[in-house]
Amino acid sequence: MRRRGARMNATAIILFVLALSAGDQATPPATSPAPTPASAPEKPLASAAPAAPAAPPASDRSVKVLPGFAWDLFACEPLVVDPVAIGIDEQGRIFVAESERQEKGVEDNRNQSYWLFDDLASVTVDDRLRMYEKWAHKRTNGMEHYRRHVDRVRVLLDPGADGKPTRAVNFSGDLRDPLDGTNAGVLSIDGDVWVTCIPALWRFRDRDGDFVADERERVFDGFGVRIALRGHDMHGLIVGPDGRLYWSIGDRGYHLTLPDGRVLADPKSGAVFRCELDGSNLELFCTGLRNPQELAFNRFGDLFTGDNNSDAGDKARIVWCVEGGETGWDMNYQTLEGANQRGPWNQERLWRLWQERDASDPLRAAWALPPLAHVSSGPSGIVAYPGLGFDAEWQDHFFLCDFLGDALASRILSFKLERDGANYSVSGVAPFVTEVLPTDVDFDYSGHMVISDWDAGWESNGRGQIYRVWDPKFVDTKPVRDLDELMRRGFKSMDDDALVTLLAHADMRVRLRAQWELARRGPDGWAGLVAAFVDGKDPMERLHGIWGLGQVMRAHRGDPKIADIGEL
Repeated sequence: MRRRGARMNATAIILFVLALSAGDQATPPATSPAPTPASAPEKPLASAAPAAPAAPPASDRSVKVLPGFAWDLFACEPLVVDPVAIGIDEQGRIFVAESERQEKGVEDNRNQSYWLFDDLASVTVDDRLRMYEKWAHKRTNGMEHYRRHVDRVRVLLDPGADGKPTRAVNFSGDLRDPLDGTNAGVLSIDGDVWVTCIPALWRFRDRDGDFVADERERVFDGFGVRIALRGHDMHGLIVGPDGRLYWSIGDRGYHLTLPDGRVLADPKSGAVFRCELDGSNLELFCTGLRNPQELAFNRFGDLFTGDNNSDAGDKARIVWCVEGGETGWDMNYQTLEGANQRGPWNQERLWRLWQERDASDPLRAAWALPPLAHVSSGPSGIVAYPGLGFDAEWQDHFFLCDFLGDALASRILSFKLERDGANYSVSGVAPFVTEVLPTDVDFDYSGHMVISDWDAGWESNGRGQIYRVWDPKFVDTKPVRDLDELMRRGFKSMDDDALVTLLAHADMRVRLRAQWELARRGPDGWAGLVAAFVDGKDPMERLHGIWGLGQVMRAHRGDPKIADIGEL
């Protein structure tokens, strides 16, 4: 029988509350619990000893990269402050999701043990607001505590002679409602800037070109019904090969009422969602996650994330996010301490790898999907190599931010994902960039890896950096210059034949844009997708033809013009 949880052990909860209250003890515990970082970093228990000496300020820092690579400081405070996530638009502009509200409005149960039982009882964001109001007397400024500081999205503009920005504009406006935060994800595509800031998935639009959003739409509302641990927020915005928007949320839960009256609700698990780019057809894609951060698709269309450990002997892990999948975490497990620490999460080895089973340790619940590998200690941002900018040996590699609260202990890891029967295997895990405190990582269209750096610690500190890493052998080559020009020019003016040719392009971002445009065009574009699927010589060309036809079938169900496509 599928076992999704265990009855709460009241004694264990009381022990947990006592442990929270003891955070200011003079003597550290014999074993300092490892913190569980996040894009918006979680603060460790007050008694935890620092992992390393404090890193120097950005101006004096020497980021370490692999031999043959180069790096620079692209932007820092005051242009970049408390960066949690980044998004890059078609013109190469960087949008930065910033949060000044860590421990200043965005809270953590470990530092507010008095409201733990209220938090566990919360099942809607209105419940959470009532909890804030109930305990407002604990704050020096009452409810104003939650409004004094802001989250926002800024865009970096006006490059100087060195190509670096000289100005930053508050694109989103201030996000400072008591229920807001963390502002932990941003994606710009075709003029829409999507933002994940609990409790809402936002869409911002700038209609007059001043880089200040004129339209601010809460597309979905009701995420983050609990506090849980800081950093367990909503992140991971990415458009999938199927043309749908995907994003993740940590175990702060959700209670969403859809336009048709249906309710999607789970107050205790992290999950991945998806919807169409017009905001329709919201779906729960997979669940049972603890603190997934960014999401990344490989070139075959499979989705992956890094999920954080719970500081109870379990390990952070790389998870294959399978549609309809369940990976076993329940936020209530975080409260279980003592002999029943983390309950079924540890007892049933839900975080263990499938291949770790043996005769002496046979327990591994079959109802929950196991992780692919135990990688990093604080997974945060993640990106798949898109295909251009680095050497071909980086094909099928992912780059993962490993956030540990200090630049001297943190890094960006690289690893390779390859098919292994019906599963995937992870190999070649190695540091790629060190002496950074990375929250997010992405690739621009001019051959650079782009990294957002929190600067120091776990709380908002008014500092932050954007770094770039590149391979000088490739950054100024014709394929990379052509990529940058193509993305700036766009795809709408290209003819169908040119778009079909691009379905075999070396860079997945180009292949996807060509596919999406063909799917949008109607019967002539659809014919190009059919030709790619049926006659394509390149496996990627055929695959993008299939994905594009899937978009057409989904968008035009019942249309007689697609009857022939359905018979392929």
